[in-house]
Amino acid sequence: MFIVYGGEKCSYCTKAKMLLDMREKEYQYFDIYDQVKGDESLTYRDELFNIMTFQGLPLPRSIPQIFIEKEEELQYIGGFDKLEEYLGE
Repeated sequence: MFIVYGGEKCSYCTKAKMLLDMREKEYQYFDIYDQVKGDESLTYRDELFNIMTFQGLPLPRSIPQIFIEKEEELQYIGGFDKLEEYLGE
């Protein structure tokens, strides 16, 4: 399953979701400005930064930020262009 962190007014986030829909790929989308369900003190932006820090990745400067969940681990893909590469577009 793909995990997409993005924003409502982000055209590349919309394109990423459309690409995953067209390829019939399962994904979860999290708006980085929304609060994390179950922990209203965190936003999904905070969650994204925690994941990036834990994996030793540089903090993102743009959205979307896309991962794929493989064997209960998150593998970092990158932004929209990297998603296209990953899917062989």
